[in-house]
Amino acid sequence: MPSRYVPGNDARHRAACFALYRALLRLGPRVPVPDKLATTLGPENPIRALTRRAFYRNKKEISSRLVVSALKNGYRFLTLLSAAADPAANPRQHLEVITFLNRNNHRILRDRAAKAALAPKSPPSKPPLIPLLVRLHEATATSPAKYVSPLRPRPREDLKGDRRTIPHLDEHMGVPFLRFGKPMPRALSDVLRRRADTRQQRVFNMVVMRDELIPEATEEDRWEGLVAKQFARQGLPYEHDPPSASYRGGVRQAIKELSLVANREMEDYVARGNALWKIVEEEKVLAKREVAQLKAEGKPVPQAPKRPWGFYKTVLKRRERDPRVS
Repeated sequence: MPSRYVPGNDARHRAACFALYRALLRLGPRVPVPDKLATTLGPENPIRALTRRAFYRNKKEISSRLVVSALKNGYRFLTLLSAAADPAANPRQHLEVITFLNRNNHRILRDRAAKAALAPKSPPSKPPLIPLLVRLHEATATSPAKYVSPLRPRPREDLKGDRRTIPHLDEHMGVPFLRFGKPMPRALSDVLRRRADTRQQRVFNMVVMRDELIPEATEEDRWEGLVAKQFARQGLPYEHDPPSASYRGGVRQAIKELSLVANREMEDYVARGNALWKIVEEEKVLAKREVAQLKAEGKPVPQAPKRPWGFYKTVLKRRERDPRVS
């Protein structure tokens, strides 16, 4: 029948282990160790570090054979460290401790180097992304915000293909953007969807306040008026809650604030759209200039790649289902 004795649950066993642990920790710094050997793995004393790791490794052992073996090793090292603390009287024990520390440090450094060699290398750092539009100044009461592009239009030397692709200015729910080709990038679609959802939620909140909260606030103000009259008849002081405005006025102020945010956002989108439209116009001018230069040099003018017939069939089918498809 297997033994149900768990050493960690025995108070006498725990007291003996803690006494041995404290004795080893006290003896560790007393053993003279060369400075280079003491700081190879870190600032902590190497003997104290070995003691902590050994006790942590055997902390959850429940096998009597392994526990007895670990305690025997602990008492043997206690005797060894007690003797090594005086190198003049016990040079052999001191040399044994120094040799053991040298071998242990060499093993740990070798394992660290092998682990570092197997670790995946971090990818090279990417240069910071440059935004398409940069705001020159904020909108004021007299002038709207102004944007410029540090990236567009690009010179011909920086183009990837042999021809300049002129972007198309488009918008989604009032948000302007440049469409450089199809399909639209997923990141751009996500940004447009989030901004459209935010705008729709703001409009929804304004409608709810106008159609539901204002009638409720009107009734609250009416009730406050009745209570104030009753207090006045009884000669009691009455303070309106909130003291500075009516409930209806608070809801109207919230609607006004949301409307102001929506108007500022739309003005910002208009400023962005103007900057994007300027990019399109500059791209068209550069494209015409490059075509004229190629013709003057007698070089062939690159043409846009033709789309397969299947693409046009798909567009025609979509137009049959929805005439709004362009």
